[in-house]
Amino acid sequence: MVMLLSAVFFSVFQRLQQPGDMTSRLALIMSNPSIPGVRDIANRERVTFAGESTITFQITLNSFDPASGQLSGNIGAVDAADNTPEGKKVHLRLISRFRPSTIEIPLSRGIYDLNTVPFDLEAEGTARVFPSDVYAIQYYWLLDDGRQSGTGANTIVIAGERLSDYELRAAVGREYLDFLLRRNRYQQGWVYTIALSPLVLLLGFVIASSRPRTNPAEVAIEAAVGILALLPLRQVLVPAYVSTFNTVDYILGFEFVLFIAWLLFVVTRPAPPEPPDRLPRDRPKERDPRPGQRWREWKRQLER
Repeated sequence: MVMLLSAVFFSVFQRLQQPGDMTSRLALIMSNPSIPGVRDIANRERVTFAGESTITFQITLNSFDPASGQLSGNIGAVDAADNTPEGKKVHLRLISRFRPSTIEIPLSRGIYDLNTVPFDLEAEGTARVFPSDVYAIQYYWLLDDGRQSGTGANTIVIAGERLSDYELRAAVGREYLDFLLRRNRYQQGWVYTIALSPLVLLLGFVIASSRPRTNPAEVAIEAAVGILALLPLRQVLVPAYVSTFNTVDYILGFEFVLFIAWLLFVVTRPAPPEPPDRLPRDRPKERDPRPGQRWREWKRQLER
């Protein structure tokens, strides 16, 4: 029964964990990294997206704050043309469903003397499905350098060390600049394993309390130990910046209800009947006669 309820519970949460706020374009692009222009970027990895322009953007993604939903980084631009005037700047316009913004980027002559400017990108997503939270950054971008309109620039994307808790996937095209942040699968596995570990304790509790002649006082003590084990797990598993009600809270609450329900069942169930061949405690047990006394009784009967 416990395993059946658990299966139903987690099948419901599989539906809640799907990033339903993504647009169909981003969902299609991000679902398959083999599509041209879509790349998985490991921690501290440098990935290049080719374009036809002489301008190259270098985007360094430094950190992500789930509380504010902002992906922070730096961006610089290099123009390979020989006639680039000194001090020229490029205006990069970023358009999202939140608000449009324009970044003024000074053009550099080479990648080694790159001048960068900070920027913030707004993300869609919620921490209520932690640790399976997914964050989508969707932007249309427009480059206007005085000579061309569009975004045919080469793009270099670098994932910073502070993004090590996430798996990063980038989709860079002529018209769009998209990022998908998904929490590291090893961190997800660790959180779910620790959060579900009280179910093992509950299983042992169910097996032990199913035996006949179970003492209700012992059952209450075992259940209290299991309930106390649930209390500190939330502080250990959920980061401080996740203040919303999330998946871990649902799991721990579900386990708490299971402990209380089984405790109530064991304490209130009727005691099993005693075996018929067992004597009541208040009735003295008759002793068998000694072998000598038994022999003398048989001898008297034979003499009669």
